[in-house]
Amino acid sequence: MLALGLVFAVVYRLGAGIHGLGRRGMVAVLVGAAVLVLTPAYGELLRRYGAGSVVSSVLDFAAWTADHIGAFPRPLVVFLGIPALLWGCFQRARRRRGWWVCAFGVTATVPLARGLLDPDGSFLEAGLRGIYSLVLGLLIGYLPVRLDPAFTAPRGRRGRSAEEADAHRPEPSRFAEL
Repeated sequence: MLALGLVFAVVYRLGAGIHGLGRRGMVAVLVGAAVLVLTPAYGELLRRYGAGSVVSSVLDFAAWTADHIGAFPRPLVVFLGIPALLWGCFQRARRRRGWWVCAFGVTATVPLARGLLDPDGSFLEAGLRGIYSLVLGLLIGYLPVRLDPAFTAPRGRRGRSAEEADAHRPEPSRFAEL
């Protein structure tokens, strides 16, 4: 949560404040926040109040996967972190905004760093967990990247060039001084 708060403070400055979000950006941030809250809450509810057979089958599957392929991917990284980075970078390239969505990528980087610093774990396990999470997250993140232009992109060559002309970068160019 601390890392997410710090990233939002940086993004607030880079992304030209909250007014730079727009309606679609606000929806993306709200969906990301909902996933961020609901995923751990669901896991905790399942652990505390779920039927013993369901909880044990989920834990057995995670243990079996870790035994057979070396690690089990982290659900928050797969469902939020990597897809947020992928879709945020896609929005940055297409509409010149996406800082707020990329901020949820911290949910992918912090668990990876924590796994590498864990004294009880190995570098191999942390690396495999990161690779598995990356592959599954890219597969899930591909969905919003493909659906976004299908629903929101202007049709035709003129519409695309008009969208590119309207794109405004609130930050300086890459080689300009900050």
